Amino acid sequence: MTDTITTELRESMVDDARGLLYIGETALANLCDAIDAVHANLEAENESLRRELDRVLGEQEDRDGLVRLPVDADGVPVRLDDVMEWPDHTDDPFEVIGIGNGTLYYVEGDVIQWTRAETKRHYTPDTWERIIEDAIMGGDEDALVARCKALAGDSE
Repeated sequence: MTDTITTELRESMVDDARGLLYIGETALANLCDAIDAVHANLEAENESLRRELDRVLGEQEDRDGLVRLPVDADGVPVRLDDVMEWPDHTDDPFEVIGIGNGTLYYVEGDVIQWTRAETKRHYTPDTWERIIEDAIMGGDEDALVARCKALAGDSE
């Protein structure tokens, strides 16, 4: 698909470049539009390939020593070194150091702990919008206040 898009871009650029000699600004605007259109096609193709890669990696079943990657609460495959969080955002995020059959391993203090992958989400840093959304959904007031203080840089 990339060869087709690249060919389309080159042909469009050559046509518009020829017109640039005669038309000026209009041809330049057309060239920019053509580049934007090809860029949008490339972005769509890239996203499609990423989804396909995640699907393929998620389908790797126990064959030839490979195991299926566990998925989080959102259905996203979890890999080593991913940073995960609890859905209620009350505990610190943790880094995945090991993966088992639907199980994630992480270090807490000096102890290796485990948890189920499907009850966790990939960590995303807190934002005011996220805190407000959790408050609307009826989140724990003490936890919400603590998150606001942390986001504001106030540790007390």
